[in-house]
Amino acid sequence: MTEWLPEYVQKKMAELVAASPQLRASLEDAGGVLLYSNVGIESYLRPDGTVWMHHAPDWTNRPDHYEWREARGNERWAALVVGTRRMPELKRLLPRRPSHAVSCSRCGGAGFLLGGLVCEACGALGWNAEGAA
Repeated sequence: MTEWLPEYVQKKMAELVAASPQLRASLEDAGGVLLYSNVGIESYLRPDGTVWMHHAPDWTNRPDHYEWREARGNERWAALVVGTRRMPELKRLLPRRPSHAVSCSRCGGAGFLLGGLVCEACGALGWNAEGAA
């Protein structure tokens, strides 16, 4: 993993707490910086480069019950891409698109559908990063 990331994540966590002190407990619990949140799910980047999802597996019946799971593959890429909207420095964590990569057939290479929904087929990259580090 990149050497700059642990210090960067700690700095961003401190900035979030300074701006919104009520986030301290959730950021400490997550052990990372918030990439995005939505109804029933939050995504965090930890200093070791892993992305963790804090989600409600049964939002309809148990909206107050959350669980942790590590994001992998396209889910991880999508969380990082969305995180780059607020933290452009995180683009350094995304795989470089090879010259021979084919654009995603689902989103046409945009990475998003209907003007803002993450394309799950490519993880918001616009191409298939299968096998990328």
